[in-house]
Amino acid sequence: MAEATQGQGNPNRENLTIDLDVPSEARGYPEGQEGTFGDTGVDFEEDEELSLAQDDAEMVANAQLKLCSPSDESMPGGGEASQATSSADATPSAENVETIDVVEEEDTFEDIAKHNIIQVAGDDSVGRKLVLFYCCRLPPTKTYNTARLLGFLKYTLDQYVESDYTLVVFQYGLVHANRPSFNWLTQAYQSLDRKFKKNLKALLIVHPSNLVKVFWGIFRHLVSTKFSRKVNYIHLLSELKGLMDVERLTIPDDVLEHDKRMIERRRKKGRQTAAEQAITTIDALKEPTPTTRQFGVSLDFLAENEDGAPIPKIVRETVAAVRKRGLETEGVFRRCPNANTIKQVQQMYNDGKEVDYDALLDVHVPALILKTFFRELPEPIMTFDLYDEIMKMHDLQDNDARVAACRSIICEKLPERNYIILQHLMELLHQIAENSDKTKMSAANISIVFSPNLVWPRSKAMSLVSLAQINSFIATLLYHYNEIFTREVSEQQRASSFADQHDGVKVEVQMESKTEANSSEVMNGDGNVES
Repeated sequence: MAEATQGQGNPNRENLTIDLDVPSEARGYPEGQEGTFGDTGVDFEEDEELSLAQDDAEMVANAQLKLCSPSDESMPGGGEASQATSSADATPSAENVETIDVVEEEDTFEDIAKHNIIQVAGDDSVGRKLVLFYCCRLPPTKTYNTARLLGFLKYTLDQYVESDYTLVVFQYGLVHANRPSFNWLTQAYQSLDRKFKKNLKALLIVHPSNLVKVFWGIFRHLVSTKFSRKVNYIHLLSELKGLMDVERLTIPDDVLEHDKRMIERRRKKGRQTAAEQAITTIDALKEPTPTTRQFGVSLDFLAENEDGAPIPKIVRETVAAVRKRGLETEGVFRRCPNANTIKQVQQMYNDGKEVDYDALLDVHVPALILKTFFRELPEPIMTFDLYDEIMKMHDLQDNDARVAACRSIICEKLPERNYIILQHLMELLHQIAENSDKTKMSAANISIVFSPNLVWPRSKAMSLVSLAQINSFIATLLYHYNEIFTREVSEQQRASSFADQHDGVKVEVQMESKTEANSSEVMNGDGNVES
């Protein structure tokens, strides 16, 4: 996270560590030597959207005056469980008509959802749910009830907050007319339950303006140190590569155009980001794909290089490992283990080495490796051709008709190799769902965490509506597994698949730091345990 240089009068501030492998330029002082709000050394952009107008300066100054109570980390209990309170929050002004009153009645917030401000875009590179917030789509604050915006955010997060997630805020387009007030931001943070903050593993602010940097320098007084470590700046879209599949993000054209202007501006100044340098290096060093590679290659490639095995080695081993120790594990497929461990296991598979899951101790490692394998396939296991038919399932209200349609897609239209692999996976997921009293993972819960890794369109980008339809499809496959997976496969394929299913995980090579990820502890990229 990049932020202003700390003044001597601000002992609560400290440099932030980084949760993901964000290029070094995104970790602090990204635009050169920045100063605190009281320091005139801030280099504001010339763009109107990025400038600090007189009324903005007054608003920031007023926000500073409101910070007369200690941060939540210094209160009894500390951390994110505490509720920070400022004098402004205790006595909101008459002008603050947007005071947060969480809407209790169940609704779908269609008045807010229609603006497509918030989207969910599958998983990031370490298996965390991706929640996207587009500031450029915020309507003017005078045209809607901003309490509804918070309600919609919580309504969306509630579906995924039980799992670790990453929040990406695309800040471009946040102007005076549509910008929520400082009071709103403070009350929003306070009104979010602890689970929303605990399971948030990274908050990425894309294209941060200097005004946002100034506001964060003030706002961080109200949040815990643990929470503030999760905040990182992303200055160009290219810096998101490696953290997530950018092609799956439905990025507005205005944001894309702004990114191009930022790149051009940097080129004129003779600067190049670490991400751009890395991309240039990769392009210059492209080599043929190793035959041992397991991630990011097609099912045909895997079959050709594994003597025609119907189920790839990585799927056989991870399914066996989860079946061995995860059928009664609470939160299996929901928790994210240490990111460095996952990268190490991926590299071992790509290098053709054996992986010892018994030595790793943590069942969440093979679970996440299995999800990552399916997510990184060039074409989803359900294929691009079947995407539209899957979307049409939502129009079927009769349950028997839905099951019949699912059976038709799975047994008649899905390629045989895809069917065998999918059936192997779904049998495991079905067993976990049947043990939901222990795993806390019902068919609906499993569909939420797994479905974006099994179905996506050619464009890769999905709306919240599309994601809900995909979740419903996968949930139907799990609820009616025995009725849907009835396809006859060749005896040779069936025998091979049966043998794979009941083989244990046979391994020889030990990994460095076998106990790096143990039990179900969730760790940050910097190695700190999230309690």
